[in-house]
Amino acid sequence: MVNKEKEAEFKRNLVMESAWVVFMDKGFAATTMNDLAEKSDYALGTIYKLFKNKEEIFLSLVKKKLEELHNVSMLSDDPSKNPVERIRGVLNGFMDFFAKNTRMLQIFYFEHWTGDLEIAKGMRFECRDHLQEFAGLFQDIVEKGIEQGYFRKVDPFMARLAVKALMTEFFWNKVLNGKLKEASNVVDDVMSFYLYGIANQPQTPKN
Repeated sequence: MVNKEKEAEFKRNLVMESAWVVFMDKGFAATTMNDLAEKSDYALGTIYKLFKNKEEIFLSLVKKKLEELHNVSMLSDDPSKNPVERIRGVLNGFMDFFAKNTRMLQIFYFEHWTGDLEIAKGMRFECRDHLQEFAGLFQDIVEKGIEQGYFRKVDPFMARLAVKALMTEFFWNKVLNGKLKEASNVVDDVMSFYLYGIANQPQTPKN
């Protein structure tokens, strides 16, 4: 029984890897289960034994990416660095992840869904939770920065809301609209407009 479960999981992962390529190329609406079967080299019947429909496959990919986002958020923070460097590192990791997955987000947020809207809605809430986790990490860094004298005394929660608003605005306008080639550009803008505004000493963003 265990071996069969491992085999099914192995097949699911292969199908998802192949499906990623197809979805990114054709989009959700234009992709068919036949396309996914052809790309994965599995029979259509086998695909249906592993997944109910193409939406389940795509949402499984989104869920996997959200898990990656969690890891990126944690790994991009280096507590041994000063708060300013920590914030730059976290922002870089966050924006780099989304810049590399822009196409997925365009499909997820803008394409018409033909399947279970409740599932998609639930996945969006999960995405929101991950963003909240990122914002919480930023708030912790700001609190440490205030304690260590790097930042003037501000409300850490308001600082969290402000950076979240800035990141969202820069992200949607520059990344999803195709106006951004490198995620670091967004980070520099956020650091310039926001972070250096709360630093005790005047600083100049890196070029």
